[in-house]
Amino acid sequence: MKQKCIEKKIEILDALEKYEIYTIPNVLEELCYKIIMEIIAKKKNTNKFYELKSFFERGVCEDEIKMLFHSINLAKEISIKYKLLPNDALIAATCKYYGISKIATLACLYLFWLRTFEKFP
Repeated sequence: MKQKCIEKKIEILDALEKYEIYTIPNVLEELCYKIIMEIIAKKKNTNKFYELKSFFERGVCEDEIKMLFHSINLAKEISIKYKLLPNDALIAATCKYYGISKIATLACLYLFWLRTFEKFP
């Protein structure tokens, strides 16, 4: 049964290869929304939407939210400059933001990037 399921997934992926696949910026927007709500929920110990919204409107977690968007902008710059994929650029941006110069990873790409880290403005 598991083998048939895997084969079916491969057939679907093969069928999609001839198409260009797009996504919309709303995916990033939704991700940011979820991160912000999770930050507030943990800080204020609530999951009630209207309470979360009220805390957001009153500027709760403003520093964390600024950091989130700063990291996204920094990741964009790093991605362009160092030709990193978005996820890799976000990891690198996080390292840059927090002053991390060494990370444990199996990816050789990060080792190269971290060696050039001090050269990044």
